[in-house]
Amino acid sequence: MKILIAAHDVAPLDLISSQRINHFIDFFSEKGYQVDVLTSKKREIDGPLKDFDKYRELKGKANFIEIPSTLINKESLVIQEKKGIISSKNNRKREFLKKIKAILVKFTGQLLDYRTFWAYNSIQYLKTSNVQYDVVITSSLPPCVNWVGWYIKSQNEDCLWIADFRDLWTLNHLVEYNFFSKRIDTFFEKKFLSKADVITTVSNDLSEQMNKFHKKNVLIVRNGFVPTEFSSIVRNEVFFQDKSKIHIVYAGNIYKGRRDPTELLLLINQSNLTDKINLHFFGHYLANLEEIVKANNAEKYCSFHSPLPRNEMLGVLKASNFNLFLESAEPDAKGVMPGKIFELIALGNPIITIGPREDFESVQLIKSSGLFVDLLDFIEKLKMNETYLPNFKDQAFLEKIAGRDEQVNKIHQFIEQKNLSKIGT
Repeated sequence: MKILIAAHDVAPLDLISSQRINHFIDFFSEKGYQVDVLTSKKREIDGPLKDFDKYRELKGKANFIEIPSTLINKESLVIQEKKGIISSKNNRKREFLKKIKAILVKFTGQLLDYRTFWAYNSIQYLKTSNVQYDVVITSSLPPCVNWVGWYIKSQNEDCLWIADFRDLWTLNHLVEYNFFSKRIDTFFEKKFLSKADVITTVSNDLSEQMNKFHKKNVLIVRNGFVPTEFSSIVRNEVFFQDKSKIHIVYAGNIYKGRRDPTELLLLINQSNLTDKINLHFFGHYLANLEEIVKANNAEKYCSFHSPLPRNEMLGVLKASNFNLFLESAEPDAKGVMPGKIFELIALGNPIITIGPREDFESVQLIKSSGLFVDLLDFIEKLKMNETYLPNFKDQAFLEKIAGRDEQVNKIHQFIEQKNLSKIGT
């Protein structure tokens, strides 16, 4: 069976979003599918290009069709591997472009994006290709990938289209629209997704939202983790030389008022714990965080670090005393289940959780792992010099609720059921 996986975020991009697509490729190639991967020719503007080992591994399992995200096809645009180089200039450029994009989205919608050129070029490529696919999986974001899925399905009604949403499009809780831009995105999302055979997303709440929005069957396929990958992670203690301190690590983006550590900083200051704690923040876009730290006089115990390659970052998280998970308490974040939750659970360190409410799926998942740390309880124990001991669940339990193979297999089973129903008719 021939399957096309169309996605922008895939190795060598070293992003948490890429891990989902990387595993799709691994899983379906191991199941005997003939896998093509339709993706972009990567450039530094796309994000950290550090996962070349995985890229080479995946190219041995699947046929990569790499299409430029520019109007002019320039082979020189493809970035080559650079070992040991972290460009703060590129990080600043991406941060600036991200701010510009947020402003444009508010007035024009999410399709005004340089990656939409990639979708357009991909469709032009498909028009000249004679390849027919049995299955196509598109994975958003960016939303333009659904244009590709819509085109393929329009040309071949027998092709099974699975529209995967690790992040939502029009219903995305982090996107700020005005009245007109939301109507634009609503129009295109409903037009494209009208042809999808099934939608997949990462949580119960997001599933319910998409079902209501599109009146379609929605499968829940969590991000999950691969147990064997995490068993080989080596602890990286280079940032934790001061053994007298409690080291807390956060890796990811900061959104002021949403993914925001202010509550933790206030409690540390009020409880006179500034000499007991070191907070380490790793990420690309930390300008908001710097403002938050200065506003709360927390410079003494907060440090900022450039993002590390994924395996190195996992080693740092594993070596820390506590990991930090931040999310919004707003109702629209109830179903948010980022991939980092599963990585933190797999690493097995206690997880200080700030923001999400008790009934949020992220909190319920972390609690089910036994690693949940209530912020107020953590502060009280630290004031009394008590040790915090997590109630870590056994590996079999964790694989059942969060194993990546268990999750992707839901898509595989859906494909098999559809094929059986075709044979039956």
